[in-house]
Amino acid sequence: MDTPADSDKTTEAEQIIEQYMLASAGTGMVPLPLLDTAALTGVQLRMLQRLSALYRVEFTVPVAKTLLSTLATTTFRLTIGRSLFSFSKFIPGFGQSVGTMGTAFLGMASTYATGKVFSKHFEQGGTLQNFNVKTMTLYYQQQLEKGKAIASQHLKNLSNALPN
Repeated sequence: MDTPADSDKTTEAEQIIEQYMLASAGTGMVPLPLLDTAALTGVQLRMLQRLSALYRVEFTVPVAKTLLSTLATTTFRLTIGRSLFSFSKFIPGFGQSVGTMGTAFLGMASTYATGKVFSKHFEQGGTLQNFNVKTMTLYYQQQLEKGKAIASQHLKNLSNALPN
């Protein structure tokens, strides 16, 4: 049975995930391919550090980096999509626009999914050391689809807020 403290942690975890999901959109603005990916990794590492602190889970950068990269590569289309959007920034004009929006979109979706996966794992008493990517892959993919829908809505709202 959930206690009020568990509910508070879940709410705070949701706020952390939302905050870093929005921050990850900014990584799409990094103009150089691969640097945008490095920036996204930094955002996700910081989110994971905050979630670890919330759930009182030991956080180490090398373990977290390995888990993030392994989790992200479980979804082949995501990995290819990120790379294509990132490298399209080399094409002046249209390529840069598509690359920026695509990188922002996939960054937001993957950050959401990553946050949801780790918060669920931590809520179940898990740690970084006993995180099993294979058992969380399906949940990650489900959360990635939800993240895409949320990211799409955020970007649509942003687009609507901009002057014509």
